[in-house]
This record gives sequence, C-alpha cells and structure tokens, in this order.
Amino acid sequence: MIPSPTFIIGTERSGSNLLRLLLCAHPHFAVPHPPHLMRDLSPFVHLFGDLNEDARFRELIASVKLIVAHHFAPWPLSVDENLLFKEAPSRSLYGIYVALYEQYRRHLNRKRWACKSTFMYQHIREILDLHPEPRFIHLIRDPRDVAASASQSVFSRFHPYKEAQLWVEQQMAIESWSFLEAEGKLFRLRYEDLVQDPKISLKNLMGFLNEDLLDDQLLFFRNPESIEIASLMKSWGMLSRPISTASLSRYKLDLNAREIESVEFVSATLMKKYGYPLSMQVRPQKSKIVHSFAMIFIEISDLLKRVRVEVAALFFDKNFFLRWHKAILIQYLKLKMKVKSIWVGGRNGIRTAQ
Repeated sequence: MIPSPTFIIGTERSGSNLLRLLLCAHPHFAVPHPPHLMRDLSPFVHLFGDLNEDARFRELIASVKLIVAHHFAPWPLSVDENLLFKEAPSRSLYGIYVALYEQYRRHLNRKRWACKSTFMYQHIREILDLHPEPRFIHLIRDPRDVAASASQSVFSRFHPYKEAQLWVEQQMAIESWSFLEAEGKLFRLRYEDLVQDPKISLKNLMGFLNEDLLDDQLLFFRNPESIEIASLMKSWGMLSRPISTASLSRYKLDLNAREIESVEFVSATLMKKYGYPLSMQVRPQKSKIVHSFAMIFIEISDLLKRVRVEVAALFFDKNFFLRWHKAILIQYLKLKMKVKSIWVGGRNGIRTAQ
C-alpha cells in the first residue's frame, strides 16, 4: 500500500475532471474516473453487518465489484474480489476502496494513485488513520460559476441557491481540516488560477506532490482517455480540448441578477476568503431569498431544471443509460441489504425467544 495517496476534494463542477486528466498525463499517477464508492455505500454499509466476519466482508466486496463493473465511465480492468479480500488494509469499506485503487494502480503500472471523488473530504479522518502522508488538493471555484455549470449538469443541484448552499457546506467541512495545510498535506488550488496560468499552477501543485511538472501534462487532451471521456457526456466535452478560460465568469451570461444575488447571499463570507469579489449590481444583505414563498419556488424550479437537463442528457450523453443503471443498482443494493438485515434480525429474535 502506498503511503501518500492523493485526493481531489471540493465541490463538483469545479474543474476536478480537468485536474484528474492533468494528473493522469503524468507517468507516475493512476487516477481512474471515480465510481464514488464511499459516497454511495457509506450511508448503508452498516447493513452488511460485522465486517470482521469473512462472509459479510466478502458480500461487501462483491457489491463493490458490481458497482465498478457498471460504472458509467468504464474501468479498463475486471476487479479481482479475492485480491480485495486479501489486500484490504482494514475490514472496512475504506479498506476495500484502498485495495481497489491499488489494484488499478498496478494494472496501469504506475507508482501512485489519486482519487477524483470530491466527496472524500467526508472521510479525511479514515484516510489519516490509514495513510501516514496523504495529500489533499482542495479545488476551489467561484460559486457563481459552479452554480451556472451545475444548472446544466446531471451531477449536482440545479437551482443556483441550492448549489450555493451545497458549495458553502462542503467548503466549511474542508475548512475544519485547514490545519493540514501547515503540515504539508493540504494544497488549495483555485480553478481560475489553473486555467489562467496552467503551467505555474500545475508546477506548484506538482511540487506539493513531490513530482516534476512534465510538458506532456499540458497536452492531456491528446490522450486516448481524454478523448474517450469527452465523448461520453455533453458536460465533459471540453476535456478533449486545450485548457481554456472560456468558462470564467460564465455566470454573467447564464444566471440572472436574482440568481446571482441568491448565490452571493449564501456564499459571501467564503467568497471573500477565497478572493472572489461580490457583484457591484447586487447586495446580498438586502436579499429576501429566504422568504418561504421563494423557497417553494426554488424547489419547483430545481425540479424543473433537473427534468430539462435529464431530457437533454437522454439525447446527447452516450452513457445516459449506464448512469441510470448504476443509480438503480445502488438503490437495489440498499433495498436488498435492508431486507436481509430485517430478515436476519427477525430470525435471531426468534432464536433468542426460543
């Protein structure tokens, strides 16, 4: 097991796909598109029971393999369940996760692995308990642009106000680990800096990772993986092109004044902390967005935007059905384990009564 895995953390639609491919273009890194195992399985992993029991641990491993096999951005290997069982450094979901990424790393013959699942900020404690020198890249983007991007993507909340709430929640969770920066384990990278001066930004990042910047990294878009991933979804289309500043301040075109105001109302404090000036046209302290009628409108608008985006994805995304298949699979596994847990609990209760 490598001592220093790398984790890209933050909020979706902040450039994590771009950063993943920039790292993939380095010959030392294996960075698969994440099946988000920790995010999807953690809420009901307790239903698998005592993972110190081999049968229960193997059942969780089988579920992990099933999810990876049906991931909407397919992995280039068939997961070996016996190796996961043998190599997991702990009897936990995260232990399986580590063994899985190690298996992927060896498959590509790379020295290190990194994870693009931005939700891994929720598991920093587990990561620190298992790895002596992990590296966390806190990827930050202007929340107004995050909201503008999210409103056209299937991966996040759709109304700008709801996306801003999520952005603040996730940044605050990461801020609680800010002391890791002084320990050399946390690096903050703004999306805006990355696309405006990619060579300097990437050089600083690679220095944090104790690696050299290679010229080929900035040519990531020529790699077969970049071309393939860009072809799967409309929202990934720019990944087969050179780094561009075209998405900077896109909120000025994609959001109206009320939507911009709603984002700033929620995010103002953190925006200032990260160097994002508030708009001159709107004053968040005067916003009435929290009014109950406004919240009802936001929920309805969020639902309608989701329907619109999903309908568009049906026509433009090659992996539309794979994505929904995986989502249904997660719900199936959850229901299956709930039923099994109730059944086992009932049988144990009967035995106790007897």
